[in-house]
Amino acid sequence: MNRRDALKRLSIGMGYSLSAASLATMLHSCQSGTPTATIGWQPTFFQPGEAKAISNILDLLLPTTNTPSASEVGVDQLCDLIIADVYETEDQEDFRKGMAIFFEDFANDKALQNATTEQLTALVEKHTTKVSAADQQKIKALLDEDEAPSDPTAASMFYRCHFWNSLRHMAISAYFSTEAIATEHLVYSPVPGPYQGCILASKVGGTWAL
Repeated sequence: MNRRDALKRLSIGMGYSLSAASLATMLHSCQSGTPTATIGWQPTFFQPGEAKAISNILDLLLPTTNTPSASEVGVDQLCDLIIADVYETEDQEDFRKGMAIFFEDFANDKALQNATTEQLTALVEKHTTKVSAADQQKIKALLDEDEAPSDPTAASMFYRCHFWNSLRHMAISAYFSTEAIATEHLVYSPVPGPYQGCILASKVGGTWAL
């Protein structure tokens, strides 16, 4: 099965944009290729080192607790699939620019492939919790912009923060769209009942899978 054709057919047949949940159902049936030695699956958009680093970083964001980690439910693969088959070419290029800047501490993909958890943790902290208050304000303003500014320094920050913001939101959306999380860790009903607009929170029964 050609994955791109499958995505197009689903989009036409359902009549609306592809969601993370729709892509998750096709992840295993449509993915092909020889798995890499380091991550156990063949990336389409990411380079091998990028795929391994992204997988580890997503596990830092969504670690194993009383629920599985991001990689355990295939969020890393799903992100690769979304970027490769759903993102427009321009968006892919912007994502790659931001990713390159985010990983600029590593000389090449091989170095990134050999990155330790400690190195990646320090990298994430460098771009998140250890960002100065002044830079936080700059990032907040840049996230509201659609195009990179002309100033090279600001443009670098623009691509980096948009990459991180996109990856984080995509991962969280994909995580809660996976079958394992939706059916085993959220309240799930394959046949929803009637809509009730005003009920007590105590009767909701927990967080529901959509």
